[in-house]
Amino acid sequence: MATYFDSTGNDKLLLVPAVRTNADLANVAAEAEKDVIEHYSDRSHYFWYTARYGAPIEGTPELVNANLGLYVYLRGYKVDANDAAVDTSLKDALKREIASVIEWRIKQRDVNLLTTSEADGSGESVQLRPDANAVFPPGFGRRLRRFDIREPVWGM
Repeated sequence: MATYFDSTGNDKLLLVPAVRTNADLANVAAEAEKDVIEHYSDRSHYFWYTARYGAPIEGTPELVNANLGLYVYLRGYKVDANDAAVDTSLKDALKREIASVIEWRIKQRDVNLLTTSEADGSGESVQLRPDANAVFPPGFGRRLRRFDIREPVWGM
């Protein structure tokens, strides 16, 4: 079964040069791909709790685990990236989204995750970064937004 992001092939060109040579690139790439796809995965849910109850479904989610009832809610997604039914635009968007997550995670390893600035002298001022513990980079999901077929949740 083929993956959507190949860290040893041409997909590596989507990364900045400093990240391409990282020793842990293969592991980070595999984890990033898994996390991006899991972000759009969910168990089959009841339509009673969605904003468009009774409206036709935009696309058919891909069943990825029959035992758990897990589906991936991306239009054109298939488990095997080499499947002929995979939407080529989705494949490109997934590669680019995964590449941005890989870069984010590798860069997070090289910086102090908690602080943006510290003052020297008599008093110390520490400012925490708002995205210090973020799993995904700022702007995550913008490339996959048009393929997302999850139903919006509503509440009262």
